[in-house]
Amino acid sequence: MSKSERTLMAREREKQALSMRRAGATYAQIADAVGYGTPSNAHRAVFRALDRIPTENAEQLRIIESARLDAIQTAHWRPAVTGNPANARIVLKVMERRAKLWGLDAPTRVESTPDLDAEIKMLAAQLDNDGSWNVTGVPDSEPDSLAAAVASMEDSERPLMAALDELNRGETQ
Repeated sequence: MSKSERTLMAREREKQALSMRRAGATYAQIADAVGYGTPSNAHRAVFRALDRIPTENAEQLRIIESARLDAIQTAHWRPAVTGNPANARIVLKVMERRAKLWGLDAPTRVESTPDLDAEIKMLAAQLDNDGSWNVTGVPDSEPDSLAAAVASMEDSERPLMAALDELNRGETQ
């Protein structure tokens, strides 16, 4: 048997091992069925077969996925623009997916206000040089007072957090 024939037979066994693994077989089962002797030899054969599968780079995959999205949008476009709500939803979902795929959505802008600037300056002033909080007016011997100060800060943030939660719920609907 020539070297090329042995190589071809080895590749066929690796393909069979990979096929069995995809179907859920254990490496021990693959070793027994294909004749690898040990589960670790079957494992190596499966990974050799996997290494031979060509991979596409992310840009190529984006182009392929974009073409698929184009086909779906084309199929649903006419009914969507003539008033079919189900097709309109599909087209919008395709457009959202394309925007995510290609990073088309602009980042959310946060406007700076004098109140926000003042809050940032006040918080920055409370930081020690090492980045830890410097809570003034709370003696070290009074940990309960510190806990109360933190709880008070958390209470003042509740309306802000509730507003943010409300905004997030509006975005997901």
